Amino acid sequence: MIFVNRNRLKNLVKQLFPTPSRHEMETAGDRVLQRLKEEFPDRVDEFRFQARPNQLPPLDPFERTVLLAVDRVSGGDTDRVCEQIDALRHLYTYGGVSFDVLTSLDRLGLVSSKRIPGRNDYHRLWTITDLGSRVLARKRMLARAAEKVLDFA
Repeated sequence: MIFVNRNRLKNLVKQLFPTPSRHEMETAGDRVLQRLKEEFPDRVDEFRFQARPNQLPPLDPFERTVLLAVDRVSGGDTDRVCEQIDALRHLYTYGGVSFDVLTSLDRLGLVSSKRIPGRNDYHRLWTITDLGSRVLARKRMLARAAEKVLDFA
């Protein structure tokens, strides 16, 4: 009969199979997503993560700017959305950064995109969804309420 020390076994497993870094997991996830897009482009384009009906996802200021840019150029391609982001921020933003945020908003279901046939994956047409419109409306309402509080103070 073999007796196994659980702590030693845990340490051995950790040494043999270390936990990957966040960057390694994201890179692997991107590779899988890219392969899925190549194999099943229609199914991937139709797939969206759905937020809970009464819960609006929190967004940081840059994500809100990107969402507002998509709202303003609804149906526009990636380059037009990036130009609008630059105009709203009064700064140049690297297109890859904007595209990453657009992709994450797409996964959240706040915007939707369609590939432009014959172009690479970067070139897409972006539109805001109903959920995205609700998030923007909520942010505008909160901003107006904050302005009233500041005016009162």
